[in-house]
Amino acid sequence: MTSLKSVTINKYIAILLLTISILSFGTPLFADLSQAKKANRISDDATAVVELTKLAEQGDAEAQVLLGVRYAFGIGVNKDKRTAVEWYKKSADQGYVEAQAILAGYYQSGTVVAQDYMTAIKLFTIAAETGDTTSQWELGWMYERGLGVKDNVRAHMWYNIAASLGDKVSRESRASIEMKMTRAEINMAQDLARECIANNYKGC
Repeated sequence: MTSLKSVTINKYIAILLLTISILSFGTPLFADLSQAKKANRISDDATAVVELTKLAEQGDAEAQVLLGVRYAFGIGVNKDKRTAVEWYKKSADQGYVEAQAILAGYYQSGTVVAQDYMTAIKLFTIAAETGDTTSQWELGWMYERGLGVKDNVRAHMWYNIAASLGDKVSRESRASIEMKMTRAEINMAQDLARECIANNYKGC
């Protein structure tokens, strides 16, 4: 299984790196780009970092996570994952979902920061409450494997919620975990999922 070390971090960083590659050619793509994306699409990486840093230091959460990606991969700056995590934390503290999920993955795997499953669960839960299916799947994965807390019912609940939002991996994970559960446990998990969805994923 690769999730513990890479799935969430890699998915979100891949999305952000795609943003960097698409928005770095110098041809205007959208008139309503955010300031952070406008800075990020400057063709000269060093200049882009300067502009992103200005915005990040002013508290722009999107600029903070984009700057974190650049430090994590050494794009326009010397590679420095500790600095990357510092920027992810600043962005996550402002409620930026992508930063929360990336940071949760770091705590889950113990990359750069000390491994802390409960902090990972907390951050994944915050992101999951926004409807983020990757974070919902990650919560299911952690509950199923007892990373922090062992709870197949709650694992099934999160898999089921993410599956209801169209996530294929969650649908497969739900089918797999059902083989380890009693009918009563599955019914309980389904009830919890319905309740969670009715509450817009809050308090689950």
